[in-house]
Amino acid sequence: MPLDAMENRVLTAVLARLATIGVSGGASAWLTVPTVREGTPADVVDPLTKPLVMLESSRTDPDQTNINVSEHGARVTNSVWLVAKDMRTVNKLKADVLRALFAGEGALTVALRQPVYPGEFVVRSDMRSVGRVVGELLIFVDVILTHTDP
Repeated sequence: MPLDAMENRVLTAVLARLATIGVSGGASAWLTVPTVREGTPADVVDPLTKPLVMLESSRTDPDQTNINVSEHGARVTNSVWLVAKDMRTVNKLKADVLRALFAGEGALTVALRQPVYPGEFVVRSDMRSVGRVVGELLIFVDVILTHTDP
C-alpha cells in the first residue's frame, strides 16, 4: 500500500505535536490549555469555552531548485489557526505552538525527513464581531516528493 499524500503526512505529524500543548509536562509547562484539532475557525459554531488551536493544509508549492528524474521538491504550508476571546491569549497560543514545534523538532524531522519551520503570523479580524480573536501562523516544511509516494 502506498504512503498517504505528503500533505496528510505533514498534517498528521504536526497535529500530534500540537496535541501536546497543555498536556506534555503538565499544565504548568504551558501558557494555555487549548483544544487542538484539525480544521479552520469557520468550522467553530459552538460557544468558545477554551482557546482553540486548529490546523489546516494551506498550499503546496513546487521547488524548482530540487528537481530530478525521480524526485521533486515542494514546500508544504499549513495554517495554524489560534482562536481565543482576546489578543493576549492568542499571543500565548502562538508561543505554545512554537514551543511544541521546537520541542518536537527531532521527531518531526524524522517523520518528515525535514524540519518544520515557522513562518508569518497575522491577526485576522473577520471573527471579531462574534467575540473571537483569530491569529494565523503559517508553518512550512520543504519535502521531497518521489514518484512512488507523492
